[in-house]
Amino acid sequence: MKIYRITSRHEQLTDISTPHAESEVSGQGLVDISKPVYIYDSSAGTFYNYGAGSNYSGFLRSSPANPGNYLSYHIKIPKGEYKVFGVFMKSSSSGIVKCCIAPSPSTSGGEIGTADLYSDSPLYTQVVELGTYTATEDTLQHVCFSCSSKNASSSSYEFDLLAFHLIRQI
Repeated sequence: MKIYRITSRHEQLTDISTPHAESEVSGQGLVDISKPVYIYDSSAGTFYNYGAGSNYSGFLRSSPANPGNYLSYHIKIPKGEYKVFGVFMKSSSSGIVKCCIAPSPSTSGGEIGTADLYSDSPLYTQVVELGTYTATEDTLQHVCFSCSSKNASSSSYEFDLLAFHLIRQI
């Protein structure tokens, strides 16, 4: 079976079926990059995983919720443009979470976007689009989530992360 993609030049079909080098087809097709949140590579602060049997099941929570707490995930990102999503819980004690993608764990460089997770009552599994990221080549990067600010109505700097996704745009 042959797989084709349409190139922009005169809408020609280009054969991208195997055997081709990865570099010839990198950046093609749907890719959803995610990682179990409890398998993080580095952090600042203390995080704990809620057990099964509650509305919080599977969430990773920063506790105590100090400004500057972060989680970092070291992942391979194939060449392409991605939309970045986080799945969070919103609550009255949640802060403003920031997402950065950089070559080393960072809470300042490579900022993708922020999301205010404050809500006067708990809202579980809230999917939040954080922004876009473009990888010009296949690369290893650190995806970091941090909280160093909060809504004036929020009582704390907590953030509860359930999942994150980088979805390559076709």
